[in-house]
Amino acid sequence: MVRTVDDTITAFHGRFTVLDVDGMSDVIDLDPAPNRVVAGDNGLNVDGVSVDAPKVTFQLWDGEPEVQRNFRDPVDVVMQSSSGKVYLVNIFGDGDEEDAIDLGREDSSWNVRVSFGITSSEDEAYLIQFWPTS
Repeated sequence: MVRTVDDTITAFHGRFTVLDVDGMSDVIDLDPAPNRVVAGDNGLNVDGVSVDAPKVTFQLWDGEPEVQRNFRDPVDVVMQSSSGKVYLVNIFGDGDEEDAIDLGREDSSWNVRVSFGITSSEDEAYLIQFWPTS
């Protein structure tokens, strides 16, 4: 693993978004099926969130990571990032760019695996892993 960033986001209507710091994404208007993930240019949506403030861990890898045993229901997608930095936002655009994870490369496509888990304190958690497409 290259780096990791932990964050929490207030989820509304069961959704949060991973957004490029460059701004708006076509993914904002896409509607994934419940408990699924959809990705596009500069972002991805995670739907089916059942708590108000899930814990989210971003991980950057230099190659495909193994599926983590304490997380389940992994969904793999490909996401484009223009700035190479992404952060969490809710459907109202609330989020903190200072909590962004730096992926280290601009104008690149990324493999992204989103997995669901429960922390030791019984909180809902998401693991979002990034690694280069090539």
